[in-house]
Amino acid sequence: MAFLLLEDEAGFFEVITFPAVYQKYSNLFRKEAPLLIEGVLSKNDGDSKIIARKIM
Repeated sequence: MAFLLLEDEAGFFEVITFPAVYQKYSNLFRKEAPLLIEGVLSKNDGDSKIIARKIM
């Protein structure tokens, strides 16, 4: 499991990766290249996070 802090033009956001997703895509985290993340948006008390399902 990993908690990623990613940045785009709008600012920073947190991405949560559960163990199966982390294990499958962890090799992509070591590269300094753009990531495309498919997942579910989770909103809690004004705090938004993405729960990753697929990373490309």
